[in-house]
Amino acid sequence: MTAKITAIEIISLELPLKEPFVIAYHAWDSMPAILLRVETDLGIEGWGEAVPDPNVTSETLSSCQAMLVHDVAPRLLGLDATCLAAVHQAMEFIRSAPAAKAAVDIACFDILGKAKQKPLWQLLGDHTPGQLELPAVLPLVAPAEQAEKAAYWLRQGYRQIKVKLGGDYREDMERVRAVRREVGSGLEIRVDANQGWTLAQAMEMVPILKEAGVKVLEQPVPWWDVGAMAAINKEIPVMADESVLNLYDLQQVVGASAASWLNIKLMKCGGLLPGLGLAQQAREAGMPVLLGSMLESAVGSLAGAHFAAGVEGVVANEMVGPRLYARDTGEFPCIGNHIQLAKTPGLGFSPHWHHIDKLALFRTLIK
Repeated sequence: MTAKITAIEIISLELPLKEPFVIAYHAWDSMPAILLRVETDLGIEGWGEAVPDPNVTSETLSSCQAMLVHDVAPRLLGLDATCLAAVHQAMEFIRSAPAAKAAVDIACFDILGKAKQKPLWQLLGDHTPGQLELPAVLPLVAPAEQAEKAAYWLRQGYRQIKVKLGGDYREDMERVRAVRREVGSGLEIRVDANQGWTLAQAMEMVPILKEAGVKVLEQPVPWWDVGAMAAINKEIPVMADESVLNLYDLQQVVGASAASWLNIKLMKCGGLLPGLGLAQQAREAGMPVLLGSMLESAVGSLAGAHFAAGVEGVVANEMVGPRLYARDTGEFPCIGNHIQLAKTPGLGFSPHWHHIDKLALFRTLIK
């Protein structure tokens, strides 16, 4: 069965957050995103999402939008949306632009799942999803406020906490101590410095992290400093995030023993199909995978949840975007700290048009 692409709608949005989300290199009051709606000659439509980040994907909202409108979408018309390899090949004229490619990839996987009458988690692997547990993600705020937020999420039944660090590293020490004091010994803590430290600062942080029982340290130093990551990884398990966008990056990290874990984000690798390649390479290297988030709305978060549910070696996920938005693009099947995926074909996404229409900054239909 083929499903030829007949039209592509591109909708740029600013999604309002309930409160600012702060990490080491940026703070957001709202999140820029692009929704992609792909129509086919079978009457099946697919939804995708791009969340560009110039610090990670080298894309802005305007550059991603322009590339999709003028360069990518026209090349996809007439292609079979269910042949993902051909779709990606049609986008190979662009060297990078992973968020733009991810939007196309997710929409085409949605169409493939609907055409085959299977949920994406079933197409991506043989695992039965059950419930996916979510962590609480604490933004980079003052130590006392982080501890207060940690206590709140603990009361809500959360068992995993990710602490954003990468500010003043001495304050980071107090952040970690304050959070551990607040939550006691029963919670798993991961920390993420978002490239915010030097090697010397990271090494000074290591005893504090060990004392607090931190499970893994994510991206402590700039993405390019693989040598520093390798030195830190000898002392405490490091998770590579911004350092790995593609298979070549992962080969460099694995070859240098620079990380023990891998954070795969669909926005930085170009979608589900490239993500599968990264997950396989991580399995071969013995690296557990966390399916990370760029704070995607319901569309991208559903894609990530299906990936986390279906792909072998993915041991955790951070599909927390929908929980943080004041208004979302659609329903996200989360109850408390668990995602409950259904057997609905494809993504299982149902749009909130009243929100999308109000939040849209730009929209066009390419046909």
